[in-house]
Amino acid sequence: MPSPTISYILLFFGGGILVWNEIRSFFAAADLNNEPPQITTVDSARPNAVNEGQVVHVSGEISAQRFATDPRFPMPGRYLLLRRFVEMQQWRKLSRRGSASSTGFAANGFDLYWSADEIDTRADGAPPEQQNAPMPMKSDGFLAEGLHIGGFTVPPDVLPALAKPQQLDPDRQLAATLAAAFPGAEGILDGNWIILATEPARRPPLRPSAKPVWAPGTLRVRFEQVSAGQYSLIARQTQNSLFPFPAPSGGTHFLARAGTHPPSEIYREARSKNNFLTWALRVLGIGATVYGLLSVLRLRSQVRR
Repeated sequence: MPSPTISYILLFFGGGILVWNEIRSFFAAADLNNEPPQITTVDSARPNAVNEGQVVHVSGEISAQRFATDPRFPMPGRYLLLRRFVEMQQWRKLSRRGSASSTGFAANGFDLYWSADEIDTRADGAPPEQQNAPMPMKSDGFLAEGLHIGGFTVPPDVLPALAKPQQLDPDRQLAATLAAAFPGAEGILDGNWIILATEPARRPPLRPSAKPVWAPGTLRVRFEQVSAGQYSLIARQTQNSLFPFPAPSGGTHFLARAGTHPPSEIYREARSKNNFLTWALRVLGIGATVYGLLSVLRLRSQVRR
């Protein structure tokens, strides 16, 4: 059972999520159910000054003058967005005394975990052999430069509206590229991750059937990307650029869908995404509220006894 503090935090967090989500959903639905009275479909190759300030529908290939790449690990690809995720095997203090080891290598109250942030175990009194080294690199993101669709330029801050970043499936060539940046390291494929190991993984001595554990300081890296390609957009034309257009609620929208689609299809997908997000947040909010409330009631009943 969670502590009283956590119980109340869950209760208020769940209630806050529910209230905020209903407000967000109301305005988003109002915007997406009321399409602009006039959406002009235009030729992406020939921006026309007649449509200045109007909401336009454009279809074509979004490309870039310079595609996104990771300067640490240059790799070929027509990426509009590239994200690098890095975690390092580090010692971390167990949450409480007597906690079970997840790796089989726990000692002195510390165990090994993958972490995207540096963990300073010195503050927890770790012996020298369980003090973590600094991370040689961290997670980062990279954007393409000079985005355009035909004759229109596209601001980079609308990239999140284009598509959800997709996992970049690693291969042996990418693993070798990453390992080359770390002398003595070997690039090993592990699902979506590439392990950069300088020594082999070990099995816990008392749990020979357990999953091998990599040594402290071992890195693992994965990537997500949004690729150039065919998109359909609904945006406001300002000279030769496309920007978010004003919505009835007072905010702005920039709608996009991969492929070639009419405005009605773009709005239909946007409404579907909003409905999915609304119900996902409702389930989260209700779950946190009910669990927090039951925990508070259980704590109060114990106090009365």
